[in-house]
Amino acid sequence: MPGSCRAFLELLSRAAGAVGTALSQSKTVRQSLIANVKARPRFYDLENCQQSTKPIHPAAAVTALRAAFPRDGIVLVDSGAHRAFAGHYWTAYEPRTYISATNLGPMGWAIPAAVGVQCAKPGRRVAVITGDGCMQMHGLDVQTAARYGLPIIYVVLNNNALGNVWLRAHQYGQLPSALTTIPDHDWAGFARALGAQGLTVEDPAALGATFGEALAANTTVLIDVKADKNCPTPVYDFSAGARAWSYHE
Repeated sequence: MPGSCRAFLELLSRAAGAVGTALSQSKTVRQSLIANVKARPRFYDLENCQQSTKPIHPAAAVTALRAAFPRDGIVLVDSGAHRAFAGHYWTAYEPRTYISATNLGPMGWAIPAAVGVQCAKPGRRVAVITGDGCMQMHGLDVQTAARYGLPIIYVVLNNNALGNVWLRAHQYGQLPSALTTIPDHDWAGFARALGAQGLTVEDPAALGATFGEALAANTTVLIDVKADKNCPTPVYDFSAGARAWSYHE
């Protein structure tokens, strides 16, 4: 049954003293709970975050961007296999700094959406984690960001495939694999043609410096990360683990 947000907030306001006392008394318990959660095994393949192989593992790219990006920066994660890696390895430190259309899966939406976010939050850094398939959908919208000099960083995990579909399709033979494979476009050159800066990364060791360069440029920058498509998304390990400890049937 719908309730009144205003009535609830007014009730909390009137009871501020009691609520504050209860929160203070339970602070030690809550801190202990958080410490206990952090101490337990996590469904993170942490070795993937430091992968030095080429093409670049998506987890390594996400980890490097998180290390370079401001804690209050806003990241928009597009739809595709890259979304699973971002959701698994990205740490958000503030509300509304991690934006994803998780349940809808619209490819390419984050590319133009970042323009709106940057205009609404001109004092914050904005980045997009997207893929080459998404760029084929809405890549031209990089031109809008470049035209207005918006300091958005577009990180394209370019794995020459419709990655999320390819991971399943290639298991069924050569034809399904070919139908979900796409050419290796020069997305950095594409960005320069639209008026943005374009950078290309093939070596995972160069990720940190490249992200730092993009942040320092303070203009629209697209980074073409030559990524590996043959990297199963971490949701499979999580699902198996969840079945082991979940009380659900």
